[in-house]
Amino acid sequence: MKAITTIAVIAIILCLPNTASAQVEIESFDNGNFTNPFFIHNMEFDDPCCWSIPPNQGDFELFLHPNADLVTFELQGLLIESISFTIRDFEGGFAGNLPSSAVIVRASSNDFVALHASTIAVEETLTADINTIGQLFNKPLGDIVSLHFQVANEGNSQVPGIGAYFDDITINLIEAGCAEDLDGDGTVSTSDLLELFAQWGTDGPADFDDSGAVDTADLLILFANWGPCL
Repeated sequence: MKAITTIAVIAIILCLPNTASAQVEIESFDNGNFTNPFFIHNMEFDDPCCWSIPPNQGDFELFLHPNADLVTFELQGLLIESISFTIRDFEGGFAGNLPSSAVIVRASSNDFVALHASTIAVEETLTADINTIGQLFNKPLGDIVSLHFQVANEGNSQVPGIGAYFDDITINLIEAGCAEDLDGDGTVSTSDLLELFAQWGTDGPADFDDSGAVDTADLLILFANWGPCL
């Protein structure tokens, strides 16, 4: 019976994730200057450039004119779990008065998904993640590498030339790392094993399963994650 219990514990340990999520807001504007390293513009902007305060709003939002502006956030090299943003689209484009401004979420496979608001002039929150089905290959997107913000190619007859506002542009990163790396050197190794033994019987950081004390179960968790943190 004891052997069966040990096997069950090991099976559970091997299924434990080795990563954690971290939310990072990537849009940034400070006293008229772009301050975020992810921000790249690849077209000439109208004047004033991009960031403005909408009517009845208290802070800056990303403002794009119709048929003029395109903003790209290049995200290569980051492990991204999901993205989200708010949009207020004032442009109907060739589709009439339905929203046609979009954020294109593109994957390393060149697959993509285009996210549109459903209603003109109403703020909505839209999201996509690594499991969102792409419009090109009909498979989960996987690695997300860039976001493209664009607006309709013509103005709405009721509010011409306003384009769209975007705000709260946020990415959720999958942080590389693992709790078993007690010395923080990026690898679970002998030094971490020694630190675990030094904490044996206590409720220190090596209590990976939160049982209240560092014990054999925590030792098995450490061995299950031996090597570089992914």
